[in-house]
Amino acid sequence: TSTGMRLQGLNWLNPDSDANYAELTNGAGEMPRRLPQETLLMVSSGNFQQLWQSLSDTGAPLLPFDPVSLKAGLQATTGLSVDDDFLPWMAGEFAFGLLPPEGANVAPATDMGQLVFMVQANDRAAAETTWAKLDELVASRYGYQVQETLIDGLPITEWNSPFEGITMSHGWLDGNVAFFGVGAPVAGAIAPRHTQSQAETSHIQTLTPSSKPD
Repeated sequence: TSTGMRLQGLNWLNPDSDANYAELTNGAGEMPRRLPQETLLMVSSGNFQQLWQSLSDTGAPLLPFDPVSLKAGLQATTGLSVDDDFLPWMAGEFAFGLLPPEGANVAPATDMGQLVFMVQANDRAAAETTWAKLDELVASRYGYQVQETLIDGLPITEWNSPFEGITMSHGWLDGNVAFFGVGAPVAGAIAPRHTQSQAETSHIQTLTPSSKPD
């Protein structure tokens, strides 16, 4: 287009499929505003629980991952169930974001940067129970050091690898938004409200008004 390159895709269902996407909506309006303008890649939607269940029930061969395999992998590594421990409190909008490495304007080809997942929780008590199980698990089974810290006044839980490798963190943002990040500086990148968010960049504002299907 005159403003850049736009990609659109179409995924066909099997002729005998009874899949119905009539209830699947994308009302994500808040999450893009929580990511900094330096965000390299963002995927968002209006209801994580609804989207995950639809993909699991109907399948989506063009996706780069298989929801059923991911569920089995999580069960094997943590003992927790996506259906029982996660989905019940993930009925709000969500976003995956890829942020550049700390101190870099553009991520080098050899550095994936920082990953963050944010979701608005509809049941914070249930979410807290799940996070507590994960904290205990990564400490007892995998030897991570679990510690509490404050970033911009917000309590953050960090998981530090015993081999001084990957650092992960989770916590809460305002509005009952839970986040999980891979990379030590993730919390510092998303905790403050930004003077210019990813949703306010010129590229996003140019593309999003005209990206809805006809």
